[in-house]
Amino acid sequence: MVQVEVQDKTSPVVYCPHDVTISCENHFNRDSLHLFGLPTYSDNCNVTMEEVDSFYINQCRTGYIDRYFIASNSFGKTVCRQRITIENDNHFTEIDINWPNDFDTTTCASNALLPGVLNDSIGYPIVNEDFCDLTGVSYVDDQFRFVSGSDACYKILRKWKIINWCNIKDVNGDPIIYTHTQIIKVNNTMHQQSNLDV
Repeated sequence: MVQVEVQDKTSPVVYCPHDVTISCENHFNRDSLHLFGLPTYSDNCNVTMEEVDSFYINQCRTGYIDRYFIASNSFGKTVCRQRITIENDNHFTEIDINWPNDFDTTTCASNALLPGVLNDSIGYPIVNEDFCDLTGVSYVDDQFRFVSGSDACYKILRKWKIINWCNIKDVNGDPIIYTHTQIIKVNNTMHQQSNLDV
């Protein structure tokens, strides 16, 4: 009779699934990335497989995920990596903005002309952003009084500015800022009425 001790003298072999690139609009479960593939591995004897995921995704939902697959046995371990790159393939442009229309009004109260109290077509710009955009909207009002005796009280030039914080520079490194000037004319109906009564 012979007593034989069997030892595993080789490390396991592991092959990762191919690297992939996906859109930032794709939804996936961070706790289960099996839809992006599974590794194949082999060994002479028993092998233990472990997956470690590292996420490098910003607030714009772009970046990458590294999936490390670790195959190990009593002799050693072998590691491979799959990278999932997440890109924005539908960039935000000015055609995604519906600017508010110019308008005339007889309302002289300035708080009644704030964008938040106006209807959609003349209030705030309508921004058609997707999951991969992070837009900011701001405005500044320049007010101009008309000449005394005119049938208009004043005019507001509302200067709008929109920036997408997920894409703030163009290929030349210049800031990407979308601007528009909305014209609001406030008419003096009381002055018109007094002229008619004379």
